[in-house]
Amino acid sequence: MVGRNDLRNKNEKINMGVVGLGTVSRFQLSALKNFPELKVVATCDTDPSKRLREDVPFFTSVEEMLTSNDEINVVLLSVPTPLHYKVGKGVLKRGKDLLVEKPAAENIEQFNELREMADRKKKLFETALHFRYSEDVVWFRSHTDEIFNKYGNIDAFCSSFNDPYFKEGHLYPGAVSLSGSWLDSGINALSAIGDLLTDIRPEERSRTDFEGVDIHSTAFFSFNNEKDTRGYGVINTNWNNGSRAKSTNFYLSDKATKIELNHTEHSVKLHRNGNSEVLFASGGGVDRVAQHYVHVFREFLKDYRQRMSNIYFSNTIHSLLFGITSNSSNHFNVNGGAGWNQDSRQ
Repeated sequence: MVGRNDLRNKNEKINMGVVGLGTVSRFQLSALKNFPELKVVATCDTDPSKRLREDVPFFTSVEEMLTSNDEINVVLLSVPTPLHYKVGKGVLKRGKDLLVEKPAAENIEQFNELREMADRKKKLFETALHFRYSEDVVWFRSHTDEIFNKYGNIDAFCSSFNDPYFKEGHLYPGAVSLSGSWLDSGINALSAIGDLLTDIRPEERSRTDFEGVDIHSTAFFSFNNEKDTRGYGVINTNWNNGSRAKSTNFYLSDKATKIELNHTEHSVKLHRNGNSEVLFASGGGVDRVAQHYVHVFREFLKDYRQRMSNIYFSNTIHSLLFGITSNSSNHFNVNGGAGWNQDSRQ
């Protein structure tokens, strides 16, 4: 871990190089407008047509970008998931702090190597676990004492994260770069529950593949439910049901009580004895994912100034993500269908 004693001036401008200008960068760059102290001084993508502004230097090579601008302090890395390790390693070798889109790597060995390199270089290695900052998750986290005192602790949970990336026998082209439903969405579900449960342990996972890509996973976990017994939970990630809905349900010790976190609507509902009550609802008007990244950058700024990172939480989440093995796998190969147009992923 980077030392605590290297506190930075709060008025210091932090020069950022943005690598990868795909879909997620739209939300990141929108969120960055809230932080004038984070100055984008260079952008990089293999596709020259993605250049954003003429007044910001653009590169098609990360190496060229880092060589041309010694003033870059941190690199925001949002390339396809299979490239996180290789590109991230190069960034750290050049002595730059690294903020990488989730997941930080494709396996625990890659993650540990990046973590160890950052430690040797005394550089930040932080993962943008943006779902940790979903408004409904943040609200619930801040009200758990009140809710648990009234209805008991969490006995079980069920998370469902859906994206319509597989349709009519075809995988949306951009989804291949996400490395499957489990790596892309499982880490979001784990980020949402990671602060709420203790001693989470992976149990087993089943998956359905299409041409080697995981399009549906069901993962089971256990956790300490504060009663000297184990609670259990399940996370479903699904690209195959045509839905974009995302939610987590917590079943409390009071057996009649369920707390529903609707991640799509940014709301929290209490369900009890057949009745439902809205405990929290977002005011709306702000892009959901962009708002996640506002919190990501706020936390990063704090960590940058204190020379600390979210490595302990990130290590826990990645260990759970990679630690759960697939006990069964259904291989799904379908040809035909209408296919995808380039506007399918919104």
